[in-house]
Amino acid sequence: MAQISATKCDLCSEKDGSIFCYECKQAMCISCRSLHDKIPSTRKHKVSDLNKVDRLVYQSELECSIHKELFTFFCNQCKCLICSSCLLAEHNGHKFSGTEEIFQGARQNSIHLVSKGKEKLEEIKGAIDNLNSSHREKIEQDSEKVESQIKSTADALHGIIDIVKDIRVNEVMDYKQLENEQIDKTVRKLEKLKVDYENTTSTFDQLLTETHDTTFYQSYETHKGAFDKLDDISKYSKPDEIRTFDEEAFFVDTLLKMTERFKSAKMSVGIVAKNYNEIKDVTQVSAESVPILEPPVQNANVSAESVPIFEPPLQDAIVITVKTLNGRSYAVNVKLTDTIRDVKEKVHEESGIRSEQQKLSFRNKLLRNHLTVFDYNIQMGSTINVGLQFRDTTETSKN
Repeated sequence: MAQISATKCDLCSEKDGSIFCYECKQAMCISCRSLHDKIPSTRKHKVSDLNKVDRLVYQSELECSIHKELFTFFCNQCKCLICSSCLLAEHNGHKFSGTEEIFQGARQNSIHLVSKGKEKLEEIKGAIDNLNSSHREKIEQDSEKVESQIKSTADALHGIIDIVKDIRVNEVMDYKQLENEQIDKTVRKLEKLKVDYENTTSTFDQLLTETHDTTFYQSYETHKGAFDKLDDISKYSKPDEIRTFDEEAFFVDTLLKMTERFKSAKMSVGIVAKNYNEIKDVTQVSAESVPILEPPVQNANVSAESVPIFEPPLQDAIVITVKTLNGRSYAVNVKLTDTIRDVKEKVHEESGIRSEQQKLSFRNKLLRNHLTVFDYNIQMGSTINVGLQFRDTTETSKN
């Protein structure tokens, strides 16, 4: 590092130094330099521009510390500068060289080091540019890619949850619709029966005003027969109760669908089914409360056939049985990825029943067009029932 111009003259201590004497190790101003050059003992000292002098020169020794003489030789054995007295004393017998040769070699090596340093600087600049451009760009691209994969996977998982949710909600909506239709049908019958009883009761009430016994009796026999033909009110039972929501079954169904969807995660369905401790760790639900291996307890009014059995599908292409109302059965090849709409088309090819007339059900569930075979846990050998509809009552507003 060069000496700054504000350094004071070491001789007068008033003016700024501009010259440096290597032998005196002092900074001098112009005036003091003139005096310095007039003194015989310092006249031949080497001086230089102070701004070009390295600060290390202040710490360097320009003469032998033992003999107080200027360095004039270089000891090749000890690798150090020596004076004439050193050559005859401590370094006697050592091989030596003149300082000019050593100094010139050092300068040539310094030129090489400068060139090498510049090459390294260019290499470093290139590395910095590379890191700031291509590497940083790659990090940005890789980060965006992974972030996109994370969001895509999360969306897929949310989609699976939504599918399982839609199936459960649709079951409730189907139950509500069917039970309301049954109630409406029953109410219409009861309304008609109410009118019939009102008319018959009014007839008997009016008949009681008849004073002629023979006429009364003949009318009584006629109207009593009509009364006896009326339906018994007790035959109309209350609606079936809907099965309560099974939170654990919902979780297991969702988990198995996620496992099948992301096979690359190497998540074993067998472990999920048997290792209750893992389920407990994930859900914080008591392991004993997760009915994975046994179906949940059902309402007495609900058929046991409607209990879903959660098993992982072994293959994409499967064969199912389709049974129609007239008792005929058809073997239909489907894929787990087929939508129910696709299945209806295949049933049409086998049975001739138009797809828009089909009302498919599996385990007492009406099947929705937009969901897939896998969504309903339909497996190899499963049986699907085909009903007929002459107006679209199975589709929700989302279809």
